[in-house]
Amino acid sequence: TGQINIHGVNVLVAEDLQKNMAGTVNIEEGANIGWSTVNMNAGRKPFDDLRVRKALSLAIDRRGYIKAIMQGAGRLGGYVPPNSPFALSESELVKLPGYGTDIEANRKEAKRLLAEAGYPNGFDSKMTVRKGSEDLAVYLTDQFKQVGINAPMQILDSGPAYDAAVKREFD
Repeated sequence: TGQINIHGVNVLVAEDLQKNMAGTVNIEEGANIGWSTVNMNAGRKPFDDLRVRKALSLAIDRRGYIKAIMQGAGRLGGYVPPNSPFALSESELVKLPGYGTDIEANRKEAKRLLAEAGYPNGFDSKMTVRKGSEDLAVYLTDQFKQVGINAPMQILDSGPAYDAAVKREFD
């Protein structure tokens, strides 16, 4: 029929399709529910310290992630997606660690918390990453370095990654 339906085309591909197939392509946009997560093993040092976990949250420039990795096609949200009637308002969201708009102030607080927790020079760790989530992990590696945390990636296929998660064999 000369027709194709595709779901989940990223912004750059959509722009390319519209440019190269003008008049023959119709791209519809709408809200999608998705999120990127970072899980820390609170049963292992140094992640057993709330200050360390809070510092890592403060280190992440979430708005920068949306701009750089998602090509601007995203909205900042908390645990509940931002388009839900139960989502936190922007004024409530910015009060959470890491959601404030001043990333330099967030990172200053992150460094203070790390020092208070006994890691004034940061620490080394390992980031276990499920294959397919490398973009997030590369971004986070950079973000964590901003506060002194060196966390190179260990990339695992889905099966071993989920196995490591269940067995709590990750930092």
